[in-house]
Amino acid sequence: AVESLVGHGSAALELLVRADEAARHTGAAGMRTAVALDAARIELDSGRTRRAAARLAAVGEEADLSHADAVDLRGMRGRLSAAEGRPFEAVVHADRAVAASLLTDSPLVQATAELDRARTLSTLGRWADARASAHTAREHYDSKGHLPGVRAAAGCVPDGPAPDGTALITRERS
Repeated sequence: AVESLVGHGSAALELLVRADEAARHTGAAGMRTAVALDAARIELDSGRTRRAAARLAAVGEEADLSHADAVDLRGMRGRLSAAEGRPFEAVVHADRAVAASLLTDSPLVQATAELDRARTLSTLGRWADARASAHTAREHYDSKGHLPGVRAAAGCVPDGPAPDGTALITRERS
């Protein structure tokens, strides 16, 4: 949801609950999957890892999803693994999400995978790698004119230590 990209997580969750109800009434299972993935992303953005884990568990397995939803699920599993202190698993999920996203022709799927990777790497303290993924996400969003995505990618990696650990690196602001 665009609301979540601009920092309105509560409003986005309310809209997603309404969308899920409508999808349930119409039997739109694919829409319910997308809603669950978006809601899990918002829960993670808010630091609610248990809620995010429950939402992701309800999504099911990658093999049962569309390619785009499977990419999204893998990226979210990377973020969750990082938040739960499983760095190796987190990086594997994030890297695989990005690789799978490149098999699509969708800059938005690619941008989301890179943004999830940036957030995963940021959680793990891998600042330079996180910035590189955020930059790539920003380019993908920009190619579609998706301004909320551009802004989210520009601001998703907090200032972190320099490679020598002595100074802070300030992220570029737009």
